[in-house]
Amino acid sequence: MVSRREFLITASAATTALASLKLTGQVQAAEFTLPKLPYAYDALEPSIDGQTMEIHHTKHHQAYITRLNSTLAEHAPELFDTPLVDLVASYRQLPDHVSGVVRNHGGGHLNHSLFWTMMSPAGSGGAPSPELM
Repeated sequence: MVSRREFLITASAATTALASLKLTGQVQAAEFTLPKLPYAYDALEPSIDGQTMEIHHTKHHQAYITRLNSTLAEHAPELFDTPLVDLVASYRQLPDHVSGVVRNHGGGHLNHSLFWTMMSPAGSGGAPSPELM
């Protein structure tokens, strides 16, 4: 059994090591993540089949997030603290090697996150306004 003193010494050393990694940019603050769908993959059938939804969500949308996270981790980890909408809106102020990825992959992540919430299973959403129809 580990004594309280040994535990505190070990925990302190681990905390110091993690803080050091974060300061050197080897660990980012918080990566962007794939949002959960507010419905099941097959909830939009027959309009969109479940397999298409699952692939588009877990592969296509995830690819945007993966590339955005890897680029920020390598070149600008401080930007993980920026809300996605603000990050995408200000992509022109970023260095060239980051701005294109933020525009394309950050924008793709933002658009898909919105896209998933705009669709709903039959009977669970409202009808479009007459102007939209």
